Parts: sequence; structure tokens; C-alpha cells
Amino acid sequence: MSVHFTQVTIGAANTALSATRTPSYQVFVQNNQTHDMRVGDSTISSSKGILLSQSGDTGVGRIGSVTFGPFPALNIELSQIFVNGTQNDVVDVIFIK
Repeated sequence: MSVHFTQVTIGAANTALSATRTPSYQVFVQNNQTHDMRVGDSTISSSKGILLSQSGDTGVGRIGSVTFGPFPALNIELSQIFVNGTQNDVVDVIFIK
């Protein structure tokens, strides 16, 4: 097992966390931008998916990160997790594979 870090720049449409197949045990996604963003599968939109609040927003019920896993095997696939938000914003991703 090893820990990896990457940053993903959001495009004009839903953007996958990886362009290639990257099976992982666990994935951490964190918003460090000044805009809200959504994370989920390829069907997310500006109003659908897990809301990651803008950096520094600590209001009730507001979160800036989400964790998928841990799973006992390489069951979570980065190329099937998508972000939707302001184009050119960057999301931080740590994954264990």
C-alpha cells in the first residue's frame, strides 16, 4: 500500500479525478477553493452530488471534504469519481493504492 497526492483542475463539464484507471483502497477529496463544488458519479451537476463547501466555510452542515473507504480491496476507482464546480478551480485528492 502507498499514499498518493494529486490535484485535479475542474473543466467546463464534470471532471473525473483521473483520466486513467486508478483502483484504490481509500480516497480523500478536499475543496481548497473559494467556490463550492460537488462530487459524485458522472451524473452530478451544480445541484446534485455531495456538496463540498468553499475553503474556510464552517457553517452548520457545511463540509469541505469527503472520504470514500477504506475498502478491503482496490474497490474504488478514481476515474469513476467526478467533480463539478467552477472551471479552473482545483480539488485536492489523496488516494491509497
